Amino acid sequence: KLAFFTAFILASFLLSGAEFVPGKSGQALRGRTKLVYDNNVVTPEAGSVAFWFKTDREFSEINGNMLLCLGTYAPGWFFVRLSREGLNVSFRNTKSSETTRTSLDGLKKGVWNHLAVVWGKRKKYGFCRIYINGVLKNYERLTLPEKFSSGPVAVAYNSGSWKEPGFPGELDELALFNVPLSADA
Repeated sequence: KLAFFTAFILASFLLSGAEFVPGKSGQALRGRTKLVYDNNVVTPEAGSVAFWFKTDREFSEINGNMLLCLGTYAPGWFFVRLSREGLNVSFRNTKSSETTRTSLDGLKKGVWNHLAVVWGKRKKYGFCRIYINGVLKNYERLTLPEKFSSGPVAVAYNSGSWKEPGFPGELDELALFNVPLSADA
């Protein structure tokens, strides 16, 4: 059974400095915010997150900017972060941290790019697939946490410091799914 959750960002959820701007389709978010989600539905067992993003800076100038984080503390969390090395997807719990990476070669500032991160468990191993603009960029087997924490979805923060300016760009059409999407979705 597929459950689809679109992140509707209401003005009351927006933190200081966050605003709506023209997006890929309709309105996009510029600035950081937190959203509520049900961590009993979107779990490490199986899920996907997809959204559009664009940046004001060259990708080589971005370091440590988080696009998205599900949960923020124990027992587990998941985050997508941009760095000089590329796009990092990490799953963490109190005992381990696993990261899969992919290059951002060919992406340019000021251009909308679509990101989909798909994860799940098969038998005793977990997996993570990263798609950028519909192309599979990385697939890895890894250890997933048992559960995500009940913290909010943090959008567009700076992963080096929650107080510093966040992601220098916009995000649009953020969607969470409780199943691993296929390449056709």
